Parts: sequence; C-alpha cells; structure tokens
Amino acid sequence: MQMKEAIDADPSIKLIFLCSPGNPTGTLISLSTIRTLLEYENYKGIVAIDEAYIDFAGAESSAVSLVNDYANVVVMQTLSKSFGLAAIRYGILGVSVVQP
Repeated sequence: MQMKEAIDADPSIKLIFLCSPGNPTGTLISLSTIRTLLEYENYKGIVAIDEAYIDFAGAESSAVSLVNDYANVVVMQTLSKSFGLAAIRYGILGVSVVQP
C-alpha cells in the first residue's frame, strides 16, 4: 500500500484525507482498506473521509460505521450533492467520542 510507504517515509504526517466515492470516477475505497490504514501501527494521526457522493454508492459503502470503532476517523457527508441543497450549506459530520 503506497500510503503506508508515505507514512513510513514521513512520520510528521498527521492527517490523511480520503474521498470515497471519488469524483468524477465514483471509485470507492473499501472499508477493509480504510480499516487497514486506521490500524497501521506507524500512523498516529487522523483519517478524514469525504463522502459527499455516498448517496450514489449505497449505505453499505459508507465508513460511518467505523466511527464507533476508531478514535482517529472523521466521516463527512453533505446534502448538497444528492439532494441539491447546496445553497443551504448543511452537512453531516461523524466523529468518535473517546470516553476516559
């Protein structure tokens, strides 16, 4: 995985930003690939996942379920793409809350 090589080469990386599904190809990043990155022992940062087009891919493709299991993941969604509500500027953010 090229991301692991980049992380190993530069330990100052603290934020990885992923788009899934990507625009304009619609390419999805599998949840297993995201889990592998979240569990990589050499990475101590945050993984932010932009799911602006997730409504076109299906709910089972969303990384929102990972928020309950990982403290270092943020999942962002918007209503501007599939619902045509760009003028409202309303989005959805999923973050995990780590309790002591």
